[in-house]
Amino acid sequence: MTNNQEIEHRFLVDSDAWKQGNISKVLLIQQAYPQLKATLDCRSGQPTVFLADAQGHIWQFNLPEKDVSEIMQYLAFTPNNGMTVSLTKAPRLRIQTDVDTGEIKALATWKSPVSDTLSKEWEYELSISDAEQMIAQADIQLEKCRSYVDVEGFIYHVDVFMQENAPLVLAEIELSKEGMAFPKPQWLGKELIREKAYSNYNLAQTPYSTW
Repeated sequence: MTNNQEIEHRFLVDSDAWKQGNISKVLLIQQAYPQLKATLDCRSGQPTVFLADAQGHIWQFNLPEKDVSEIMQYLAFTPNNGMTVSLTKAPRLRIQTDVDTGEIKALATWKSPVSDTLSKEWEYELSISDAEQMIAQADIQLEKCRSYVDVEGFIYHVDVFMQENAPLVLAEIELSKEGMAFPKPQWLGKELIREKAYSNYNLAQTPYSTW
């Protein structure tokens, strides 16, 4: 992803042949969509997002100044020049653990689709303790194991879903520009275009095993 822009193609995975490829990294991912009220506050000079639950607990993280205008454009209820703005949704939360190194990272992410393959995306690192607290109260969440597979210099993210979404396996590839050619290994199945059921949010809400 570059310049808060993500160009992505997603596919079903037809076989386990990807496991024989060049795997550079494996992450265990816990992903959640908590029901929180999100507010962007720019009054202090440091843009800050506040996330509040129904019980009055509040978490916060800072935004870089360069992202404010885009977030106001895509995520504010009414884009304006106000100093405090309610956002249309809370960010997706993710805690990811590198299987090899044990490194743990917590991320907050907003994504706003522009076309079938293009989205605006903003991602920020959180404290692990804050992310754990917010994820603990989220009813909508999922777990998956992500492998980074090198195919002719391009990196595919192969997601093996766990628990109620097993045995679903999806692959995605991020490109630097739209229309760019990329290799399609034989283990790829159908490309998922406009199939919202396979989005992470929908899989968390309506797991694959219930279809």
